[in-house]
Amino acid sequence: MDLRRRTPFKSIESYNDSDTNIVLDEQEQNELVQTLRESNLASNRQYLMLLDIILLLSVILHSVSLLSPPNHNPLLSIFPKTSRENPSVPFPSLFILLALFLHINLGIHIHPQIPALRLDLHPISFPLTYALAAVAPTLALFLQCPWQTTLWWCFTSILGVIVQIILHSIAQSNESISELDAMKYLAFGA
Repeated sequence: MDLRRRTPFKSIESYNDSDTNIVLDEQEQNELVQTLRESNLASNRQYLMLLDIILLLSVILHSVSLLSPPNHNPLLSIFPKTSRENPSVPFPSLFILLALFLHINLGIHIHPQIPALRLDLHPISFPLTYALAAVAPTLALFLQCPWQTTLWWCFTSILGVIVQIILHSIAQSNESISELDAMKYLAFGA
């Protein structure tokens, strides 16, 4: 005679915090993983939309600066300089074009495949992006420009760090969901 112990069904609500681990059957595991996957997808969409908005606002600000008089720095409009120092780096238009190119590169990092154009673009790496973005702020520091100018030229680097952190967070959350999906177990009698 073959006897095996049956585990009676207990609802999740009947467990206390002090009870043992909850054993989920295959369907409950699939539902839990699917719920977490959908929640993760929704938060990833929000993060990407936030990145798109920040990137677009920065592109607009740099474009306005490019089309303004040569030594125009938007931060000087908010925080006027107090000394007679030169408020700009040499060739500001060239550095603004470089910043706009780096913005496009960050946009490609965010959306590497553009379905409308059917292009699979490969952006330049983040370290190279930081190196190129650091040229103007380093020059501003070297020339002892006002803090407003140095901070203005740091915006592209700061934006690059924000994009890299959020994309890393998205990749990590996707990997965690995949690992959780791989950890499914068979619970006989659950």
